[in-house]
Amino acid sequence: MAIRVIGANPRNYTAEKILQVAIDKRIKDAKYGIPLQIINLDWNPGKRNYHQSSTKGDWDDVFIRRKPQGGLEVEYRNPGALEWIKDGLSGEYSALCAVTEKNLFLLASHYYDGLWTIRDPFIEKQVKEKADEIDEANKKISYRFVKISKKINPETGMYETHEEIVNGTMYDFHVMRRTAHFEDHNEKLSVSPMGVNERSNIDMERAEIARKKKELEERERSIKEREKSAGISIDVIDKNRPVPEVTGEAPGYQQAELVNMHFSKLRKLGKDEFGITDAFKMKKNDLVSKIMNIQSDIDVSDDAFEGVKNITPRQSMVAEIESEMEEVAN
Repeated sequence: MAIRVIGANPRNYTAEKILQVAIDKRIKDAKYGIPLQIINLDWNPGKRNYHQSSTKGDWDDVFIRRKPQGGLEVEYRNPGALEWIKDGLSGEYSALCAVTEKNLFLLASHYYDGLWTIRDPFIEKQVKEKADEIDEANKKISYRFVKISKKINPETGMYETHEEIVNGTMYDFHVMRRTAHFEDHNEKLSVSPMGVNERSNIDMERAEIARKKKELEERERSIKEREKSAGISIDVIDKNRPVPEVTGEAPGYQQAELVNMHFSKLRKLGKDEFGITDAFKMKKNDLVSKIMNIQSDIDVSDDAFEGVKNITPRQSMVAEIESEMEEVAN
């Protein structure tokens, strides 16, 4: 965007004419009081560009507006961008930006990138001095980054990427970054801040976790559909519905043990060991209550099980096993 003229008239007051008047009169903006001064930048022909391309960043864009009562006013807005315009006669690209503190700092930060040159020698000298100060300061800052090189394997004819972690300085990082601007396409070199690389790895791990979670949900849904088509009914246990407490000490299975038992195993236990013929039709909470009631009503003596079909108290089974072990030992 860089510079915009509002209220231009192609017949009498063109944008170029209004801009020149604002520069000649060095009109100041209302917020900072900076007199308008324009910097001309020429693009390096050794780097590809195209008409109206943008170099985005924290640039100060300039807005020049014609007042209804006459006169001009200037306003700076950011973030902005440099807009590269192709000259129809020479085929060269150029851009304009205003002299502000932010713009001078950005020009200094990219001075040694070699992507453009500054026409005004006085401003160019100021920017170069600032660029040298930035580089000297960066030499004292430790910085860890990734050097990424891409080369063609002569055997396969395909690109291969190699990554190398560099423990250097901020200056080293920018030197490699600047060099990469003009690297040959077949041997492309790039650098990546270590923080950005780690962030990318975390995002990849999160995406992998989400993918596995989705696969698990799909498998569970598929299992439920197969169970439904096979006529298998599984009652959903209401966790908020309490299992009725049974007073007295149960001689066999404990209540918590029955609650945590797999439902199909619990149903089989109720039918085979406690003679509950409708065990496969009952809900889990009701089945647990009935088993606990049966256990509390029976005696652990042998006579207590007369007349009760298919019931084998747990203590009796344990006693039988222990007696068999004693006979073998003797």
